[in-house]
Amino acid sequence: MRIDTFKFGELNYFSKLLSDYTTGQLQKDLQPPFSLGLEGIAKQLETPYPLKIDRKELSEAILKQYHSIDIPAAVRFNIEALKEARTYTVVTAHQLSMLGGPLYYVIKIANAIAFARKLRAEFPDAYFVPVYWMGSEDHDFDEVNHIHLFGKKITWETSQQGPVGRFSLENIKDVVDQVMNILGGNHPDGIDTIIQKAYAHQNVELAGRELVNGLFGRYGLVIVNGDDPVLKKSMTDLIQEELQSQPSHPLLLKRSEQLKNSGYHAQATGREINLFHLGNTHRKRIEPENDSFLIDSQLWTRDELLNELSIHPENFSPNVVLRPLFQQSVLPNVAFIGGGGEIAYWLQLPDIFEHYAVRYPVLIPRTSLMIINHAGFQKLQKLQLQLSDIFKDKDALKKEYLMRSGDEIPTLEEEKRIIAQLMEKVRDKAAGIDKTLGPATGADAQKIQSILEQIEGKMLRAVKQKNEIGLKQIDSLYQSLFPNQSLQERHDNFLNFYSKYGKHFIDWLVQYLSVIEQEFVVITETEKLSVE
Repeated sequence: MRIDTFKFGELNYFSKLLSDYTTGQLQKDLQPPFSLGLEGIAKQLETPYPLKIDRKELSEAILKQYHSIDIPAAVRFNIEALKEARTYTVVTAHQLSMLGGPLYYVIKIANAIAFARKLRAEFPDAYFVPVYWMGSEDHDFDEVNHIHLFGKKITWETSQQGPVGRFSLENIKDVVDQVMNILGGNHPDGIDTIIQKAYAHQNVELAGRELVNGLFGRYGLVIVNGDDPVLKKSMTDLIQEELQSQPSHPLLLKRSEQLKNSGYHAQATGREINLFHLGNTHRKRIEPENDSFLIDSQLWTRDELLNELSIHPENFSPNVVLRPLFQQSVLPNVAFIGGGGEIAYWLQLPDIFEHYAVRYPVLIPRTSLMIINHAGFQKLQKLQLQLSDIFKDKDALKKEYLMRSGDEIPTLEEEKRIIAQLMEKVRDKAAGIDKTLGPATGADAQKIQSILEQIEGKMLRAVKQKNEIGLKQIDSLYQSLFPNQSLQERHDNFLNFYSKYGKHFIDWLVQYLSVIEQEFVVITETEKLSVE
């Protein structure tokens, strides 16, 4: 295996905001409270860490969430460790994507584990627990109901609505059967058992927990479901203030305007009230309506909604603006691992954190990853391409390849220019004899130019045909590494790789994802490897 790394700013796939953040180029008023890296972590550890929930209550609530899951010893140890004052967390968060969703789902989790390990080594007086915060309340089902496995799109169809984590697993067996058929008999390290065990549960939340626990439990990863009455109860004061005075929205707008004025994009727009009302079959916006609230065409008085909050805090769900505060309020979290989009909206939130007196974490951009299998490596060698070449525009790379092969790109531009000049003279002479001949001669000139373009096209096709194999291999490389013109990690399911390498694939991720460097990592299989 060979590891190559690129800074985010060296590639064209990441935002200027992410590039500037990771290189320390954000202006002072846009920088988060704690700087990127170990220095920011050290400052976090120097001050007390207040939580809105008792640590013992937190630990017991998380343990209860595992009621129907076999808890690995390392996970149980870490849940118990949360009771201790010198225990901190490293959190990543993600929606409940079916069957692990795109590859970056497991990359983020591996990042959190790798960074927690790094912090244990750097700060031996403290203990760090990796946490996956499940986005179980999210209701954007179309974003999480499918996977891409070996070029095939597999989709789970259901008419259920509301928070995806509460969906029952109706008809999911058909999806699991499709996956098993595609994998055939290739089930290294019992991945078929892990999947089937996961989707034998009653709902999506438990299935997601079982799957992630089966992949990462041996590393002590703690999975937290925010859709929990005990955890929500600790947020009652924050939710009440949001309902009564809506402080988060103007603070978000202020920071967003600062970002825009500095040439960046504001990722999250937010709303006047950044909360949803939650039920088993709905997640509806709470809209202010004079001194009352509108929820899905139903009007609630202030007293009615506050009474609902006091009795059923679990019926309130934060949106993208307040969910980070929820995580930070109930977890002793020093670092958040997120993708470019997540880092962008977290950078809009420092003023809101300050208002609610909630600790802001160190923001760690997740490592971005590309995996080049042995066949891809052989194509690169045969085509005499450097790794950096694959990040170029495909058509531009093809032209470079043809030139490297000694075949210049055929062009008749000079000839077309000369003939255009000649035909201009001919047109002038013709028009001097008869004005009506001028337009006709101009039309004939266009026909000649079209003929030259056709000849030019035939010459180009001849050159391409001569190099047809190489050009097709470039197409094949791009389809493998940028499927549907997207980064591999944002398209392919982890099973594309786990089915070949088994649990070693997860081991490699945890080992190689050195998240503190904030890099794009390319893992190349220089030798043909397999689970065997």
